[in-house]
Amino acid sequence: MNDGKIIDTVSTNLGLLQITEAASSQTGVVAELLQEAAGWLSEQQIKQWDRSLFTEQRVAEYFADRKVYVAYINDEPAGMFTLQDEDPAYWKDRNDSSFGYLHRLTVRRRCSGAGIGEHLLRTAEYIVAEMGKRGLRLDCSSDNPKLNTVYQKQGFRFMGISDIGGRFVNLYEKQPQQDTDRDIRFEYMLNKDLPLFQQWAGTPEFQMQWAGSSWDHPLQLDTLNQYMENANNPAVGGKLVYKVLHALSGDTIGTLSIGIDRRNLSGRIGKVVIGNPEYRGRGCGRSMIDEALRIGFEGLKLHRMTLGVFDFNEPAIRTYENAGFKREGLMRECARIGNRYWSLIEMGILRTEWEERRAAPYLKKSSDL
Repeated sequence: MNDGKIIDTVSTNLGLLQITEAASSQTGVVAELLQEAAGWLSEQQIKQWDRSLFTEQRVAEYFADRKVYVAYINDEPAGMFTLQDEDPAYWKDRNDSSFGYLHRLTVRRRCSGAGIGEHLLRTAEYIVAEMGKRGLRLDCSSDNPKLNTVYQKQGFRFMGISDIGGRFVNLYEKQPQQDTDRDIRFEYMLNKDLPLFQQWAGTPEFQMQWAGSSWDHPLQLDTLNQYMENANNPAVGGKLVYKVLHALSGDTIGTLSIGIDRRNLSGRIGKVVIGNPEYRGRGCGRSMIDEALRIGFEGLKLHRMTLGVFDFNEPAIRTYENAGFKREGLMRECARIGNRYWSLIEMGILRTEWEERRAAPYLKKSSDL
């Protein structure tokens, strides 16, 4: 029975959703929701939650150190989440009490498909804003790319990785902001998105320009599926592959990948293309590079990041230089296209150089892409 303080009311295709601040008298309801979710995860062979974590005794302890919220549809519990003022267990040295920390976000399986998870997230953002917090933080298992995209779609940005007793989680943060025409959002490229690569391939020359010489033209799904193997697990994988969306319109506009060399703490940006021609020349390319550098240096704690660009691609070269990359060498006639050979400029930027630029807001922000 819903006897908590109502925080928000939203219409859904299942009925009226009421999100409430729960009282300790609802311990049983909360435990039931979490146990059901843990059971479903176990059935899916997802090692995230164990039912033993959610006895009524342990759940009752939540009410001492966090706020608990339960959502109801027609007086039936449909989902829940909790909010904390701090989270040193997951965020460690990045813990900051000026943020709110979300845990235990759960939607009952029979209520899936009604957008309840999105409503719960938006309500959590509203609550922390009302509390005067800078934004909302949460974590998500590193080895579940599909679940990570749920938060990425809502504008949460990757902030790092945390080792929780041998289980790795990605850390995410969202702060209120006013999107502009050049703002973009990164989401993991999933296998269902692979036809986008084929759509953006273009001519053999254009594909070579953004994808390099490792892929044949025309692009085949077998090639792309192989490329995606072991992708999008930043804790242990070798690459992150993103599709890029325009923040204001929501249009998918391109792609970018980050290869990870853990031994040398180095990353390589590649497969950079704005496939949607409507968004070329509007500064989105520079925004893509800036976000890739932030992910590499701030999120992955890399020491160095590199990329390659063909020497005739002057707009791209200017964009990379404006972002702080320096020319490090020339690979002469290294790529064959038909009967011609193209030369590649190698470029790189160090973490210290990136940090200096971040501390100097007057640096030029122009871009040709």
